[in-house]
Amino acid sequence: MTRAKKTRSLKGKANIRTGKKEDFKKWREEQALTGSSPKTATQKKKAKQRKEQAAKKLARTGVKKAES
Repeated sequence: MTRAKKTRSLKGKANIRTGKKEDFKKWREEQALTGSSPKTATQKKKAKQRKEQAAKKLARTGVKKAES
């Protein structure tokens, strides 16, 4: 008796519509556009770090950010 191989591929999770990988990818893109899930603390922290890093880079190069 053999057991089914555990997989992490999208193919195993594609039963949402027709079981096809392309449909699952399309469904995921649609879900991402809605923005239904809130950002986690880590995502917020990383976004803040990226903004700070960009500001530092602009300051180093001498580019002034337009105030609005």
